[in-house]
Amino acid sequence: MAAHSNVTKTQRKPATRRKPADQWEVRGLSDNMPWGTFLPPDQVTAEVAVRVNCILACVRFISQSIACMAMEIMRRRPGMPKEHATDIPCYDVLTWFPNTWQSQYDKIETTMYHLALHGNAYDRIVSGPRGFCSSLEPLHPSRMQVMRGSDNTLTYRYLFPDGVFREFQQSEIVHYRWLSDNGFVGHVPAELCGTSVALARKLDVAASAFWDNSARPDGVLTTEETIPPEAQNTMRAQWQETYGGARRRGSVAILPRKVQFVPISGNSNESSQYMELRKSLLPEHARIYGIPTTLLGDSEMAKFSNVEQEFVTAHVFGLLPWQKRYEGAIDRSILRTYSTNGDRVYARLDSRSLLRGDTAARVALHQFLFNTGALTPNEIRDLEDMSLLDCESANKTYMQQGFAPLSMVAAAVAGGGDNAQQMGVVLQVLDKLAAGQIDRTGAIALIMAGSASIGLSDEAAAAIVDGALAQIPVPPVEPAGVVFDLQTSAAGDDSSAMDSSMGMEQPQDDSSVVGDELLAAEEDAINGT
Repeated sequence: MAAHSNVTKTQRKPATRRKPADQWEVRGLSDNMPWGTFLPPDQVTAEVAVRVNCILACVRFISQSIACMAMEIMRRRPGMPKEHATDIPCYDVLTWFPNTWQSQYDKIETTMYHLALHGNAYDRIVSGPRGFCSSLEPLHPSRMQVMRGSDNTLTYRYLFPDGVFREFQQSEIVHYRWLSDNGFVGHVPAELCGTSVALARKLDVAASAFWDNSARPDGVLTTEETIPPEAQNTMRAQWQETYGGARRRGSVAILPRKVQFVPISGNSNESSQYMELRKSLLPEHARIYGIPTTLLGDSEMAKFSNVEQEFVTAHVFGLLPWQKRYEGAIDRSILRTYSTNGDRVYARLDSRSLLRGDTAARVALHQFLFNTGALTPNEIRDLEDMSLLDCESANKTYMQQGFAPLSMVAAAVAGGGDNAQQMGVVLQVLDKLAAGQIDRTGAIALIMAGSASIGLSDEAAAAIVDGALAQIPVPPVEPAGVVFDLQTSAAGDDSSAMDSSMGMEQPQDDSSVVGDELLAAEEDAINGT
């Protein structure tokens, strides 16, 4: 019978009537905290701080954003371009599979969660088939104690789940730190902003108590009768059980005889500015982590003109410091071993995936880099995760050639329309040269005479003629047999032609191009020969 009564007493109450828990067991234990310790909700610790919604949002944003960045191990040599250091033994451990139970995303997310919440994060370096770093195993920061020796070397003392402490040397631990005042242990963010964390937790407890204990309407029961203490306790318990709690708010109250209910004015969340106080917590904690509130769900501050710029600000001033902390710890504890003989091997988190724009923006960027000779077609396809083309031309860089020196552009502008006509004379002379109607000396003289205003030198004219002769074989021509009717052409006679012995008609030209200078130049060339 007694056993039956004990069983009846241990039965749990329904969830709606159960009192809210005011304490819980922490998941991580510090070195000075015995196994099974419980913490009250008003004590400021990292485990309590993460239960504040705005702090959880900041920690989630940082850990997930950094985990989305791909880890790359690079090598830089003096006078050589950068390259991926795929030949080091721990390359796959750092970039692909850190351990047997976590992916690269899971591992970085866990590490950044510990770092953003506890101010410190630790990875144990485990040796194996891949060398001294064959696996990286995260260790909970609340169970770690860091000690610095007289020679400034660090020793790490960790409490394992079986209750046994074990010490590790500095070469066996990768230590990620937040802000620090001593240089080897980071501060706990929840302790630095303890007042805000405590206020946020008390607001949560007050809101829970308000909905669990408040009877609507809020007030007191009054009567002119004398009520014994036992009757008072019974009436209070019955009133709370019948009308108290969120599910019973608004129920019809039935009062005993000569008992009145007097509402208490001012006992409301609106009068105490409860919601305004809760809204102020988000920008306060976001300011600590350097994250714009619009990226944490604050719709009041989100505007069309500032969302994109705030994302860039969050990347530069919010995520970049955490990114450098992670990279620096890997460089210091692991990759320094492979940096020898002037070679520098370093870790880099590729943040381009976070800054990746839409399709139109990526197409514009790829087109610009391709036109300037910075990327090959296959490199562009690789950036877009497309299969590479199996042809030699897809691995070459290209550049547009529609450019001219500024001196030529300035000469063309200064000369106006005459330059185009004078360039036409040069082309006509080259045509005559290719047809065998004039020789090299006459061609140079005609080009010099027809292009005087653009300042063409003798060497340049000779180079033009020699280039034309190199491309087209020119048969020898007697200079005396070349006769131009330049006077008729200069006068504008449409029937002007070359000497009938050549059997070819001369093209017409403007008087500004074919004039006295061309006539004198040709006569000098013929007389000289």
